[in-house]
Formats: sequence, C-alpha cells, structure tokens
Amino acid sequence: MTTRRFSALRRPRLLLACGWLWMFSGLAASGAPVRGGLKTNYSKIFVENLPIGHTVSMRRIANLPLVVGNRFGTSVTISVRAVIPETPRPGFEAVPDAAWIALEASNIVVSADSESTLDVSIALPDDESLFGRRFQADLIVQTEPGRETRQVAVGYQITGSLLFSVAPLRNEAALQRALDHPADASFELIPPRIDLFDVRAGQTVRVLATNHTDVALVNRSAGTQRYVLASVNPAATTFTPDPGSRFTGRADEVRLADDEILLPAGSTHGVPMEITVPADADLDKGPLIYLVSVRSGATQGIEQFIKIYLWNGPRPEAVNL
Repeated sequence: MTTRRFSALRRPRLLLACGWLWMFSGLAASGAPVRGGLKTNYSKIFVENLPIGHTVSMRRIANLPLVVGNRFGTSVTISVRAVIPETPRPGFEAVPDAAWIALEASNIVVSADSESTLDVSIALPDDESLFGRRFQADLIVQTEPGRETRQVAVGYQITGSLLFSVAPLRNEAALQRALDHPADASFELIPPRIDLFDVRAGQTVRVLATNHTDVALVNRSAGTQRYVLASVNPAATTFTPDPGSRFTGRADEVRLADDEILLPAGSTHGVPMEITVPADADLDKGPLIYLVSVRSGATQGIEQFIKIYLWNGPRPEAVNL
C-alpha cells in the first residue's frame, strides 16, 4: 500500500502515526513505590499542506486535540510545552521558532486515572519561502509540583512529535473547504504495539495482546466511520522504528480477517490477524517488524499504525510495550 499524496488544491491531509505514547514509573517522591504513568495521543502526528499566514487548530480541522492521560492513583499537575527538536526526523527541519505551536494551556490538573484535552494550533508566518517545506516540533508532557501531586515525583516526562508540511502555494478556497468539512481523526488502536515472544522461523502466529485479545479498534468520533485495513511496507510510510531495530517482515506475510470495517460511533471492533514467519527468517539478528495500517476517510488520509514485533526469545520480566 502506498501513501497517497494530495496537492494544495485539496484540503490539508492529516496522518496520525504510531498512536498513543505511554511512560510508566515506579517511584514516588517519598521513595515509596507507586504505579502509574503518563499517556498522550501525540506520539507522532503528521499534517500536510498547511497554509502560510494562518493559524490552524487541530481540534477544529481534525477533531484531534492533545489528550493527556494520568495513570497515577492521584491527581497530577501536568505541563505541556512545545520545543525545537535537537535532532529532527529524516526529511524534516526543526521549526525555527517553538512559538509556531500554540497550546490552549501550559498547565493542567488531571484527576487520578483520567484524561484531559488541550487544543494544539499551528501558526505559520506569511512567508513564501516556506512553501513546500517540512518541519518538526516536539511536545513535552511532564509532571510538575502542585498541591495535587503528593505521591508522584516531579519530572516524569514523555515527548511527542508534531510533523507538518507547508502547502506549495496559496489556496484560500482549499483551506476554507477543510475548515467547513473537517476530518474526524478520533479513533484509537488498543494497543498500538504488540510484542510476541518465543517465535520460530516457519511458524504461523496469531497476533494477540498481553491479555490474549485482538487489537481493539475504537471509534471515538461522533458518527459512523469506515476504516480500511492493510499490511504495509514500512519503508513507504513516515513510521520510524525503535533505535537498533530493522525492517525484515514483508507485507504479504500478514493475513487480516477484515480489510474494511464499518463502525458506529462509540463502538469497538477487534482486529484479528495472523503472521506467517518466513522459513529462512533469522530472528537471532533482531525482531521481525510488521506494520498494519488502519485508515479512515476516502480522501482525507487519516491513518494509524499497529506495530508488531516478533522475537525469538522469551518474554522478559518487564518490557516497555
């Protein structure tokens, strides 16, 4: 499956890749163990064809505000800030000014085991030298001191990436169409990554989460949505593997039970799938990595990826999933 490209005559295209980002901790400020962590949906967001001289709200254009989740057992003060990345991803420039990214608020109090949302806007200067260029800004989500933060140490942090391209020309009509008919990117894959262990060459494995269930596709939008599923070649996407990983799985080695799902608002649907490991696979050199794309929208191009890692060793006592 190849990613479709749209000209500036179409609405801005949003590509949501890699889903949710988690960070778990096991230390409290007092030194006593505490279970919990932070969560955000902005692990990596890619928005295409943004107009110069305008401010575009992610909530308005794609129903995709920043979601900040608190998985600690107590209320937590959380700060969010945009920063210039030290090492942008290949093909992207670091934003010259973090002020291009505007946040609805810089600090929020999130109740125990709940989530809050913040709108994120991208404001581009009216500068034609930006036409066609691609930029990256990072968003840092971090616990802060506050009356609510009792058993959670200050400084737990996760970092997400906001990637965007600038439209190659001015087109006010296309921008207005996108604002009048926004996309709805509010869907989630649970979990967005699965690690399978004790895998052998030539084996066919069912892709199941740690609770022995299929990946769940959750429609969090306000209406019925059509989703198209496909195993994809990672090299044809903007997905970046974990450091030290390599792509060795082929798209045709994944078998999906459904290639299309029509899902009512608020509903959940399992995504059954199997992978046939090549007989000549050398898992001693590292995991086989596969990607399954879940796409919503015929022309808007909103995608999330399920990442699947196959390992030949046993499951470690603790693994960051």
